[in-house]
Amino acid sequence: MCGVMLTELVPAAGRQADMFGFGKGRARADALMTLMDSINSKYSRGTIKLASEGVRGFKSPNFSSWEELPEVRD
Repeated sequence: MCGVMLTELVPAAGRQADMFGFGKGRARADALMTLMDSINSKYSRGTIKLASEGVRGFKSPNFSSWEELPEVRD
């Protein structure tokens, strides 16, 4: 059996504003995400993605996986 927990889900209007006003372009970012979603829906998932996605070769170790835990030997 497995479970999935979704936390901190809030409506877009309920987002915390940042102190320095970097969130002013939020409407533009939301429009971009909507466009990306529509392109990926039309063609196939992963047709376009963020630059931070898909760089598995450069990821840091996953210490929540038994296979990737560091091992100490005498």
